[in-house]
Amino acid sequence: MLSKIGAGPLFLLTVIAWGGTNFAIEWQIAAAAPEPAIVYRYGLCALLMFGFVALRGQPLRFRLQDHAWFALLGAFFFSINYILLYHSQVYLVSGVVAITFSTMVLFNILFAAIFLGDRIHLNVVFGAVLGLSGIALMFWPDLVKFDLNGDALKGLGLSLLGSATASMASIVGARNQRAGLPILSQNAWAMLYGTGIVTIVALVRGAPWAIQWSWGLVISSLYLIPIATLLGFFLYFALIARIGPDRAGYVMIVYPLSAMVLSTLFEDFTWTPLSAVGAVIVLVGNIFAMTGRRTARKLPAAAPAPTSAGS
Repeated sequence: MLSKIGAGPLFLLTVIAWGGTNFAIEWQIAAAAPEPAIVYRYGLCALLMFGFVALRGQPLRFRLQDHAWFALLGAFFFSINYILLYHSQVYLVSGVVAITFSTMVLFNILFAAIFLGDRIHLNVVFGAVLGLSGIALMFWPDLVKFDLNGDALKGLGLSLLGSATASMASIVGARNQRAGLPILSQNAWAMLYGTGIVTIVALVRGAPWAIQWSWGLVISSLYLIPIATLLGFFLYFALIARIGPDRAGYVMIVYPLSAMVLSTLFEDFTWTPLSAVGAVIVLVGNIFAMTGRRTARKLPAAAPAPTSAGS
């Protein structure tokens, strides 16, 4: 079905799916400690994803070496990345987190060149720099008020490290797809492994498992689980397969625009000339990043039908 959807609409759908993530996470960490909140989210997502994959008749049995790659993806994307993200939002406002996580597009360009052998395209780099500049203008009030005290500096470091970790996950996901591993099956196993890793971290840290139930928690879960997680990550990895991790990383720059629209509707956010200029710069940067032809370097062909080995 996705083969009938162009790269542009696929990019837009991914942006929309992730647009309210930062707001929803704030509700999540208000209801539970960061690690347990991640376990609840991805544990349920993994169960739902396995059920969906089984209903579609897609493979769930893979070789041991494939499971190693799934576990690596789970460690980067569905555990370490989110531990860092959730903890960073304890110390930083969502605007600063959005800016720092937008640097993922630069990490994607660098890591794709190093680990996948992809070419660095100047139009993508220029578009990324423009986009980051636009994001900075959009969240300028948060930047002006940002004070590099102890907690803020800690949050900034966690957020930047989370951005780099998420970028490495994008590279692993691209590698898995180029090796012929199906996206849905990959995500199901990666979420399961990621949930297991976060569970161990939560137990070691002695994190409380209590949940403070609220309508905010219910609403955020209804968004985060089916839309931002199950649909969003499927779309993102499909986008990586279509246009490569360097361009796909631009989602992390554009989706804050969607977040600001939501903030306008529900949080009385007021647009200023500066934020409007920033939004325009982001869109111009997107045009630069998405233009020009590219061909991602393919990995050597994987062994056929990686579905018959042990699980």
